[in-house]
Amino acid sequence: FKLKDGLSQIKNITPFCYECEPYLKAINELFIIYRESDSLINSLQVTGTKLEEITGIISGRERQHIQSFFGKTQIILIITLILLCTLGPLLVYKTASYIVAPIKRLVEITKKISEGDTDLRAPLKEHDETYSLALSFNTMLDHLQLTQQSLEETVHLLNEKQKEIEKRASLGFLISGVTHELNNPLNNISLTAETMKEELRELSHEELEDFIKDILTQSERAKHIIEDLLDFSGARKSTEMDRVDIINAVEESVNLVANELRVSNIHLIMDVPDKACFVKGNRTKLEEVFINIIINAIHEMKDSGTLTVSAVPDVLEKSIIIKINDTGGGIPEENIRNIFEPFFTTKEVGEGTGLGLSVSQGIIKDHNGELDVESTVGTGTTFIIKLPLFEEVA
Repeated sequence: FKLKDGLSQIKNITPFCYECEPYLKAINELFIIYRESDSLINSLQVTGTKLEEITGIISGRERQHIQSFFGKTQIILIITLILLCTLGPLLVYKTASYIVAPIKRLVEITKKISEGDTDLRAPLKEHDETYSLALSFNTMLDHLQLTQQSLEETVHLLNEKQKEIEKRASLGFLISGVTHELNNPLNNISLTAETMKEELRELSHEELEDFIKDILTQSERAKHIIEDLLDFSGARKSTEMDRVDIINAVEESVNLVANELRVSNIHLIMDVPDKACFVKGNRTKLEEVFINIIINAIHEMKDSGTLTVSAVPDVLEKSIIIKINDTGGGIPEENIRNIFEPFFTTKEVGEGTGLGLSVSQGIIKDHNGELDVESTVGTGTTFIIKLPLFEEVA
C-alpha cells in the first residue's frame, strides 16, 4: 500500500511530466506483476497445503498397507512354521522311507543269502532309485548261484573220489590181513593133502575120512574169508536196503580185521547179544562203517591196547546202540568237532584212513541212525552208533 501511495503522489506532482510516464507505467506493471506473484504464492500455498494433505492421506494409506502386509506376512510365516513343525517330520519320514526302503530290502535279502538261501532276488522297479543296484545285485546272485552249484558238483565228485581212494586204501589194509588169514587154511589143506599122499595106503578108512573132513573145513573157512572180502570190496555189492542181522554184521566186520588185531598185539573184547537183532539197511555199507572205525582204532593204539566192541538193544526206543572203544591216545577237544568234516585227518600222509568218518556218518544218516564220538586225551575214544531196529509190517 505504501508503494501505491507513493505512486499517486508522484502522479499528482508531475501531471505533465511526459518523461515520468514510462517510469510510472513500469512501476504499475511491476505492481501488477507483484500482485499476480502474490496471488500465485497464495495459490501455491493453497496447492502445497492440498498436496501436503493428499501426501499425508497417501502416506497413511501406504502405512496401513505396509502394516497390513507385515501382519499378513507374520501370520503366513507362523502358519508356515507350524506346518513345517508338524508336516516336516512326516515329509522327511516318508521321503526317507521311500529312499531307504529299497536299501533295507537289499539288506534283508543279503542277510538271508548269507544264511544260505541263494534263490532270493531283489525286486526290480524301473522308477526306483536302487534299480541299477538291484539289477547288479541280482546278476551277482545269478553268478554266485552258478558258482555254488559248480562247487557243490565239485565237492560231490571229490567226495566220490575220496570214497573210492579210501576204499582202495582200506582194501589194501584188509588184503594184507586177509592174506594171513587165507594162509592158515591153505597151509592146513596143503599139509593134509601131502600127508594123505604119503600115507594113503597106510591110512584107515576112519583116518582118511577125518583128513577129508579137515580139508573140507579148511576150504569152507577160506571160502568164508573170500566171500567176506568180496562183500566188502563191492564185487557183490547192493545198494538196496534189506533186513540185516546187525550182530552178525558186527562180528563179520571184526573177523575181517582179526589178523591185524593179533599182529598189532591188540586185545579184543566182544560184548554182543547171542541172539540176532535186525535193522533195515545195507549190510555192505554198515560193515564198511564198522571196519573203518576199527581200522582207525588199530592205527590209534599202534602196537598194543584193548579194543572193546559192544552192542546193546534198547527195547523202549526200538533201537540198538553199538560202541567201539579203543585205549589209544584220544582225540583233542579242538579236533572232535572237526573229525566228521570231509577231508579232515590228523594222520600222516600214507596212513590208512578207512572210508573217512564223514562218509561213515553219511552212511549212518542214510540208515536213519546217529554216529557220535566221546574221547578223553590219554584214555581213549569211543564211537557210538545208534540204529533203529527193524519192525515187521503186519
